[in-house]
Order: sequence, then C-alpha cells, then structure tokens
Amino acid sequence: IQNDGAKDDLDEIFVRSSDALFVYESVQLDLTLVPSPDLENESKVSDFLLKKDKNQTGNYIALSNGGVHFINLPWIDDISAMVENDLNCEEVLFETPAEVSYLLCTQPSINSLCSAINGCVLANENILCLLHSGEFTKLSIPKSSPHILESKNFNTSVCKFNSPLRQLRGLGSFDTHIAKILKRNSSLPLIRSGEGNRTLPADEYYRLLTATTQILREEYLQKMIHAKIELEK
Repeated sequence: IQNDGAKDDLDEIFVRSSDALFVYESVQLDLTLVPSPDLENESKVSDFLLKKDKNQTGNYIALSNGGVHFINLPWIDDISAMVENDLNCEEVLFETPAEVSYLLCTQPSINSLCSAINGCVLANENILCLLHSGEFTKLSIPKSSPHILESKNFNTSVCKFNSPLRQLRGLGSFDTHIAKILKRNSSLPLIRSGEGNRTLPADEYYRLLTATTQILREEYLQKMIHAKIELEK
C-alpha cells in the first residue's frame, strides 16, 4: 500500500542541497616587484600551479610567470586537529593568518621579459628550480613563525626580571610580543629576468631599487630597531 501523503512529506524534507564554496581566507600574491603605474589599481589574473608540500600539512608552492611563492596555511592543521579530536568549531581558535614568502621573482617589472620556470621540485627543505635560461636555482623553504603559547601555569612572581615590561607581561607573553613585532608582511625575493644581454631602462632600475630598499627598511630594519627598543625597556 503506497501512502502518497507520506511520500510528499519526505520530498519536502529531503531536498537536494546545492554546492557551496566557503572562503575562509584570501591570499594575495605579488607578480612583480615593480608594478606598472597604469595597473596599480587593477587586479591582474594569472595562471598558477600549486604544488603541495607532502612533508608538511598546510604548505604550498605557487608557480607563476611572476616566480615562486611559498604559502603556509596554519588553519589547515587546526582543522585537522579539530576533526581528529572530535572538537567543535567553538573550541578551536583559527586566529593565525596565512604566511606568504616571495622566494623567486622571474619578472621584476611588468615591462621586463619573464624568465619562465621549466621545472620545480621539493627536496627536503629546499626548492630546486630550472629556469628557461638553463640556470639551476636552489631556494630555501622558510620556516613558519613559531606559535608561542602563553603558559597559564607560569608564575611570574617567582622570577625576577630586570625589565618592568617583562615583569608586567611575563616570559611567554613577552616572547609573543617580540615575535609579533618581527613578523614580516612581505619578503625580498631572489631576482631573475628573461632579458638576457638586454638591460632594463634606467627608470625601471630606479623603481626596482626603490622597491627593494623600501622592503628592507620597513620589513627588516625598522622592525629590528623596534624589537631592540622593547628588549631594552
């Protein structure tokens, strides 16, 4: 005996869900060190080849005409731990952002020729690249920033610190504070181009020198000076 009413109720309950894409985090990759002034406010689409680091979850190598980028996604480890330990989303804090390092720039400016990457393999803690020019380049995989956890069992009253800031923050919190200061938002890559015997125009050289100097000043020198001041307080 077929109950048509019950069938209609089931059809209303079991509705086929449509596919959905949830974007947790967006990562922006620089394709050149010196973008063209005419294209600074425009988004450029480029083809990328992603290679997964089999030795470390959450690590990826991105290959493009712009060169080689190393990407670390710490939240992938957090999700894996959540699934393995059967935790709820509320019990896991996905607060660590992605880390992106520009390792090799194969097109310094939008007007320069690209030194295409013919091959790329991961060997231990290095990336081996074969360029279109025949040059063989070895890149070191950057180590992820340590995620320093504050120990709740650490009794700061037992230890005597010369620095009032250390006494106030405690050992774990102070180390985390210094690590955040030294964390770089951009890196200076190894530069190669496909110009061969041709030389870049003088204005391209000047803009390239200005861009690299700015990265060194803002991401290295200024942050080291800031950390030094905090350590001496």
